[in-house]
Order: sequence, then structure tokens, then C-alpha cells
Amino acid sequence: LKREIRAAKKAAVPENYVQRVIQFARQGFTRIEFPIFDLDWDSEAYLTVSGQNSNNSVRVTDDFLRAVEEDRDWALVNRIDRKVAKTLPARELWEQVGFAAWASADPGVQYHTTINDWHTCLADGEIRASNPCVTGDTLVATADGWRRIDSLLSAPSRVVGSDGELHPIRPAFLTGRKPVYRLRTKAGYELKLTADHRVLTRNRGDVPASQLTADDALVLGRPAFGAEKLDPRLAEFLGLALGDGCMMGAQQSILVSLAPEERPVAERVHGGLSAFREENAVDGRGRRETGINQPQATLRFGTSARAVREPLARLATLDAGSARKRLTPAAFALDRASIRGILAGLFTADGTVANYGAKSHYVSLDSVSLLLLKQVQQLLLGFGIKAKVYQDRRSNGELRSVLPDGRGGSRSYPVQQIHSLRISRSGRTLFEREIGFLPGSPKADALARLNRSVVTYADRLEDRLASLDYVGEEPVFDLTEPLTSHFVANGLVVHNCSEYMFLDDTACNLASLNLLQFRQADGRFDSTAYEHAARLWTIVLEISVLMAQFPSREIARLSYEYRTLGLGYANIGGLLMTSGIPYDSPEARAICGALAAIMTGVSYATSAEMAGELGPFSAYERNRSIMLRVIRNHARAARGESHGYESLHSAPVPLDTATSARLPAGYAALADRAAAAWERALSLGEQHGFRNAQATVIAPTGTIGLVMDCDTTGIEPDFALVKFKKLAGGGYFKIINRAVPEALRSLGHGETEIEAMIAYAVGRGTLQNAPGINHDSLNSRGFTKEKIVELESGLAAAFDIKFAFNKWSLGEAFCRDALKLTDEQLADPALDLLA
Repeated sequence: LKREIRAAKKAAVPENYVQRVIQFARQGFTRIEFPIFDLDWDSEAYLTVSGQNSNNSVRVTDDFLRAVEEDRDWALVNRIDRKVAKTLPARELWEQVGFAAWASADPGVQYHTTINDWHTCLADGEIRASNPCVTGDTLVATADGWRRIDSLLSAPSRVVGSDGELHPIRPAFLTGRKPVYRLRTKAGYELKLTADHRVLTRNRGDVPASQLTADDALVLGRPAFGAEKLDPRLAEFLGLALGDGCMMGAQQSILVSLAPEERPVAERVHGGLSAFREENAVDGRGRRETGINQPQATLRFGTSARAVREPLARLATLDAGSARKRLTPAAFALDRASIRGILAGLFTADGTVANYGAKSHYVSLDSVSLLLLKQVQQLLLGFGIKAKVYQDRRSNGELRSVLPDGRGGSRSYPVQQIHSLRISRSGRTLFEREIGFLPGSPKADALARLNRSVVTYADRLEDRLASLDYVGEEPVFDLTEPLTSHFVANGLVVHNCSEYMFLDDTACNLASLNLLQFRQADGRFDSTAYEHAARLWTIVLEISVLMAQFPSREIARLSYEYRTLGLGYANIGGLLMTSGIPYDSPEARAICGALAAIMTGVSYATSAEMAGELGPFSAYERNRSIMLRVIRNHARAARGESHGYESLHSAPVPLDTATSARLPAGYAALADRAAAAWERALSLGEQHGFRNAQATVIAPTGTIGLVMDCDTTGIEPDFALVKFKKLAGGGYFKIINRAVPEALRSLGHGETEIEAMIAYAVGRGTLQNAPGINHDSLNSRGFTKEKIVELESGLAAAFDIKFAFNKWSLGEAFCRDALKLTDEQLADPALDLLA
């Protein structure tokens, strides 16, 4: 044991793991599996982290921040009824927000009041930001059939989008614990979601759940089927058992009861079941022949063969009583034919064909298991069939019924509440064609006669809102379907998460300028070319509004109406470093602000020019005074003014004209050009209005930055002077950031100095003739020539010199014998051999 503990410590196994294994061993365990994960960015381990590919931001108002400043209490209110849910000190809440941001490394804060002070279309509503979500038990339509969203956390999948097609997604993610509401439709489809989660409607596009009305037509989505197959004979038998059967007794026999008129069905299914048992028997019981009995005017047959009951027990719960009958998650992975067989058997056992006249023509399924009916409702959508669930069908809650007493008479018995699922209109003809009753059932003939004699009319896959009720707080989840931005949840088509700083259901196409491309050989920034590029790409993005594909009809309509653009820039970090300007300096902030002001001012001026030729965006007139006020405020900020702003809760940080005047010669004119751009934007906008409601946005550019050959993304700095490049055959080598040599030249260093600094930063990969630690000093400490050669071979691929000088690289025996280290020193996690 002592030897193994030493080995574990040598392998860097955490101490708590070692202690845990010892505790398990004392309890009698002889084997423990510890999964090993690849920690690379595209590995399985990376995909298991909830929210790994999402940004979680906190949105705060000025009122809240003032409460923090003044140490006042803050009331947390419900989003729907606006009632106070909780009151606590604002500073305490802000401290919690700050700690959560630090702990999760996700420090997003959005300033709601400021965002809407600069909103160009405030007349059409506030800009809001949120992460809508659904609860973990939500069934999502995937390539593997219906799956709970909380089962999609660990690996990529494919889900059904709003176009009815399958689209790849990365893993779903947990978004937190939030207030949840139960949305119920007229037909009984239900979904638990946050109030802000948008639901696709036929008439208004995507609408937040809290804003749905009884007039909205909620779109239902058809799920895909899974790929797992179930023998058709077992599928039909399972359907009958779900309808009027059970699993009982010590042998877990599955018994099915049918009405006498269903004898052709009973003989057919019983024959198929007997053949299956014979083919797959694993014991004598499996081959034992059983017949069809007829006690008390019912047909009854079944089996206890393991070959039958084990696969069916995996797919359904049959032994918990009639009210708890249900399909298991495994059943939703079955293919179309298997689902069809189960549903045909179920409707044959417990279904009815109703032909009562006066529009009462439908196929119904009655059950005391409400969950089972809701599962059937979901499965029917795969065949394009809309069904309606009626709950609590026994009148006045009467839970007694007169039934045969088995002796030729009748008596009153207690009964359970019953529920009903009904398929009407065109759904019943679809049911006959796609599913039907089992062959030989008189119900099949009754449905055929009904469909021939009574004309049906189309029943579209849409429904109306019945209720939206608060149900409490729950953990909630979301996913990102990138092509249509929608997925099918419990039968309803809903919008997935998004982050876009404008009105709901709008989108923009992005285009970013690589700032380093405008830096000329002599160090000057080519402002003329930069303004020309901003002007040109504003026109290109305006054209793209007509050409772009949008994820939904409503997003396409509103994006066309507001014509929002997304011009931005990238590589500011590379530009500053190359110019020898510290990223965190007043000069850097002045340059960054001036470049953003020039780009946005030129873009809005170009938008105004296009409005003069093509007209402003359609919502401009009702937002004219608001948008011009925003443009005037931008112009004031570009001039460096500190006062005189209109209708702002907080004054902005204006362009730093004083620092701009001290910038290097290549940047000195930026502030003047920024002010001129905004004066022109204001003048043209007053004459013509604007073609676009929004023009620019600074995007992260993480993907396109690579294609654009940027050293840095968005407005981020470079993260290191030296970078490690991973080799295909294993190991790494170090390279200097390519902006460093040019930065050193900008700072006035000569080529010899630059080469020496680069060599120092990258390192020489050897200790030979190095200051401090070198071959001579190592030899004096007990390192042999062979040990030094071994040490040198590992230096080139080491991230840090400490990676080469530790007990694992050198070996514990060498550390004890040559370096005279004790076992206590070697066991110390803080041991530093170079200290």
C-alpha cells in the first residue's frame, strides 16, 4: 500500500483521491473506475462543461447602481406580475454578482439605462437582453427522436429546426435557476419555460411567452424518429399491454385483455408472439406454449418469457398501476415503424371510433394515465397528426362507477379519473393512413366507413394559448441551433438563445476591418483609406440586407424594416503593439475611441446619403426625433464635449482630444477626422434621414479574425509576447509574436538589439553558457554529464524551465541520491528545485 501511495503521488494524483480510495478499500471495494478526459478545446471534457459556449451577462439599471452607491435596499420583482419577490441590500446583491462573475470567469454586465439612452428606435420599444430557457424535462426533437434537453449536455447532436429539417448543434447548456411558467395550449400541449423565451407563432413570428395572446397561432413542429428497431410483433404486443394490460407476479408475466370482438387481433398478435418466443427462447419457459383464455367475457393472453419481457420493460413501465403506465425515454429512440406498431396496438386496445353526428367525428384514446396520453400526443406529431388531450373526463369528479361484479350482476366500484385524447378533422384520415388499428379489428372498418362518409377539413399544425401559469423556480437549459435559430420543444417551435443589441427579432450581417492593414510602412495610419473602407462596406452591408437569409420570417421582416448593419473593426491590439503604444494607456484609448468614432460617423453619413436616394428605413419617421437626438449626442462626444448632452441619464466619456493632440504624428489627425465625420452624419441625416437604424458593432471576431490574418481579435490585446505552436508529431516550439519586432523598431531599437531581445524572450532552448544555471553550475550540484544531456533533450519542448526541473522529470532516485532531498521534501507539493 505504501508503494502504491508513493506511485500515486509521483503521478500527481490529488491527495483527496488517495484518501478516498483508501476509504473505499476499507469498505470492501476492489475496483474503482476513474474516467480520464482529454482536456483539449474540442475534446469530450470541454463539451461536458455547461454553458461553455455561451456568455452569461447581468443587466443592470441606473436605479440599481444608485441604490448600490447609497447603500439602499433593492426589491427583486417578478417579471410578469411585477410583484416584489424579495428585498435585500443592493450592495450585497452587487457583491454576489461580482463574486459570481469572478468565480465563473464570465464577467458580462450590460447597462440597460445607458443602452436605451443611445437607442435609435426607442419609439418601437426598449432594447432588451436575456437568455431564454426551458426546463430539463423538456423533450427536444432530435435525430434520435424525442430527447430530454438535459440529456443533450455532453455531446453534439442534431435537432429539428423551424424548417422541419435536422441541423447540427453543439451541446445544450445549463443557464441557471430561474422563474418558470407552464405554457398550456388549447389542445393540451405543455411546455415549462422562462417568461422571456420566445415561441414561434404563425401570425407574429417569435413572441416572448409572457406576451402571447389567445389570438396567436402557435406553430407545432414535427419531430424526427429514432433509428432503433423493435420487432414488429413485440411493438404491437407492447401497444396492447399499454392499453389494457399489465406486468404482474413474481415471474413478471405480461398479460393483455381484449374485447371478444377483437379475437382476430388476439389470434394474430398471439401467433406472432409465440413465433417470436420460439425464435428467441433462452430457457424452457420461453418455449412453453400458452393459449388465449376467455374469462368473464374478455380475451386474455400473455407471456413471461424473458426474450419478451426484458426488451418491453426497457421501453415501458407496466408494473406500477394503470395510472402510472408510461413509455420510458428509450422508447422515443425507436424508428417510425416501431412507433407505428406500438400506437396501432395501443389504439386497438383502448381506442374508439366516434361517429355521433353534429361534427362529433373523431378517434379517441382513453386512459387513467395522463402522462401516457401526453406521450402519445408527442409521438403522433411525428406522423403530422395533431391531437387534443382532455383531462378529468369523469363528470363532477365522480370516482365511482357501476361495473359487472363477475357473478352475472353489477355493483358500484371506486374508479380513477380518466382522461381522453382525440384526433379529429384531417387528423383522423392521417391516422388511418399512417397508423390505423391492427388488422382484423372492427375499429379499422369503422374508421374506414367514417372517413369515406364524412368529409374532413385541414387541421394545421398550430394551436392557441390556453394559459401561462407560474410554477416556481427550476434549473433551466438552452441550446443554439445556428441555421434557423429554432428547435422543437414538447411539440412547440421555440427560439433558441441569442445575443444581439437591438430590438427583438432583428439581425445584422457582420463585417470587420483589419486595422493593421491601414498602418503604412512609415508608421502613419491611412485615415483616408480607412474612411473609404467604412463607406464602401456600409454600402455592401446595405445590399446584403436584400440578399441575406434569416432564421425566421419575423426576423427577416423586421431586419428588412430596420435594415440594421454590423460594420466593425478588429486587431486594435496588433495595431497598438506594432506602433509601440501600450494597450492600457490614455494614448491607446484615444486611438481606439477615435477609430470607432470615425468608422461609425462615416457609416451613418453614408447611410444618410443612401436614404437621400432610396429613402430612410420604414420605421424612421416615428423615430426621427429620437434618432437625431442620438446622432447629436454622438457628435458632441466626438468633439470632446463634457456637457450639453440631451436626455441622457449618464454623460458619456467623450473623445480625449487633449491626449489625441499628443499622439504620434501618424495618429494626430484622428480626433479632427472623427468630429468631421459626425458633423457630416448629422447634417446629412437632418436632410435625408437614415437608411439604417443601426450601423456598427464591435464583434469578438474570433473566427473571422483568423481568416483575416489578425494577430488579435475585436478590441482585445495580444495575450503574450511568445506563443507556443503545437507540433503534429508531439511537442511544442516557441515563436515570437510577429508584432514584437515592429513594436521594438517603433520604440527606436536597432536591429541588433531587437534580435537579442527576441532571443531572450523566446529562449535558446539550452543551458549551455547560460547565466546562473548552466552546465558548470549543474555539475557542481551533482548532475552527471549523462543527466545533463537528458535534461537538455527536454528543454526545447518545455513550457517553462520548471517543467524540466522537478522530481518527475529528473526522477525521485536522482533527487534523493544526487540532490540529497528527503522524502518529506519530495512529497511537498510546493517543492521548487530552482528556488
